[in-house]
Amino acid sequence: MTGYAGGMTSVSNYCWVMVACSFAVHMITSGTMFSLGVLYVSWLQDFGQSKGLTSWVVSIGVAFLFGIGPLPSALIAKFGNRVVQMTGSLMASLGFALGYFVTSVPQLILTVGVVVGIGLGFNYLPAVTMIAEYFNKRRSMAYGIATAGVGIGSFLQAPLINWLEEQYGWRGAMLILSGFPLHLSILALLMKPRADFAQYELDVGEKVEKDGESTDVKDSSVLVERVTVGEVDRGSKDAPLMKDVGGEVKTDSASSQSPDNQPQGNVLVRGLHHLLDHFSLLKDKIFFSLALSNIFTNLSFLMPVFYMVDRAVEAGIDKSSAALLVSVNGIGNVVGRILFGLLGDLPCVDSVVLYVLTLTVCGAGTCVSPVCGGSLVLQGVYSAFFGIFMGGYVTLGPVVTAELMGVARLTQAFSLLLFFMGVAGALGPPLAGWVYEWTGGFTAAFILHGAWIILSAAVLLPAVVSRHWRKRREL
Repeated sequence: MTGYAGGMTSVSNYCWVMVACSFAVHMITSGTMFSLGVLYVSWLQDFGQSKGLTSWVVSIGVAFLFGIGPLPSALIAKFGNRVVQMTGSLMASLGFALGYFVTSVPQLILTVGVVVGIGLGFNYLPAVTMIAEYFNKRRSMAYGIATAGVGIGSFLQAPLINWLEEQYGWRGAMLILSGFPLHLSILALLMKPRADFAQYELDVGEKVEKDGESTDVKDSSVLVERVTVGEVDRGSKDAPLMKDVGGEVKTDSASSQSPDNQPQGNVLVRGLHHLLDHFSLLKDKIFFSLALSNIFTNLSFLMPVFYMVDRAVEAGIDKSSAALLVSVNGIGNVVGRILFGLLGDLPCVDSVVLYVLTLTVCGAGTCVSPVCGGSLVLQGVYSAFFGIFMGGYVTLGPVVTAELMGVARLTQAFSLLLFFMGVAGALGPPLAGWVYEWTGGFTAAFILHGAWIILSAAVLLPAVVSRHWRKRREL
């Protein structure tokens, strides 16, 4: 069993340490941010502002959590994931602490939305993309387990934040929450890029790319020199991730150049070129479809979770019972992530088709959710339903991106997708708040956001059909 410098653990064992770390990061980052909706009603009462303006607090936080992806991607390429993640954990802690002293909604947007959002975003990207470096054969299952941390985080933190608010007020809850992100620094120390292993073993049955084709690994003793996904030549769409050299599978020399070996120029200019290189992916028709689909999905990703408590209270359900809906959604989220992770790994299942069906069903359910009315049971059913199918979306998203864009471009592609997801996620709740104020109820807002999810599935259909015919021609 091949080890790494300073330890005896092989990559085949450490990959599950990475899954556990990613699970915890998702629980602290997304789980915390999505649970803040419990405080939304108190913010409305305390500051007396409109639903649209107050909803920007969490919306901006989610926007930075996801949308800042290209920035930590560039910083990780320069400084490594640990420095970036630890810096982010300190920022998020500071943001929550400053939230204790705010006196207006704009100040809350700045502290919780911007500062906390950026800090958590610095930890979110590596928690997603580093899983792909360790897994090939069981990637869907690994993502399902890792991202289930969001649902567990929502399930545990929603009632905890509600209890903290009842005991210490929402300001005291913010001060206590400032301690949560500090745990991300510990997780950052445990999260090793696969390149930290000088050599590693591939599991029997895994596939490696060789000259653009997938080849089964028959012998578990095949050794592969270290490779970092982010270091693969981005100038070529079909650049091979690995190639066979002298009987061993090794990284392409053109792909293994580190930033330190490249010509040194102005740091700002090189950073700008790095960011612009991300946006050049929009020229790819498949990626453009993915980006457009994620924009429509994330216009509705946060909105139902954010407003489900407010909608239930308005329908006559008491706030303590309504707050449980976020926990129910969290449990559904966990079930969905693991369930769709297992389904995505089945040989008979096309993960891209499953992804499109998941979005379609989720959107249709959201459109009819206003029939739940004042029934806590029906509201709970919809909360679990939305959690299950949105959990499936989150689990399958990186897998579908890897399938359509290739593992070599996953970090670049997914970080840019996170940018679009963040921007769209920020707009969703305020748009729903404005629709509420215009129509006087939540019915139109939920129907509109459900329609956007259906549309997000529809824009991927040309890519699915094109991929299907391309596969048939290759047979």
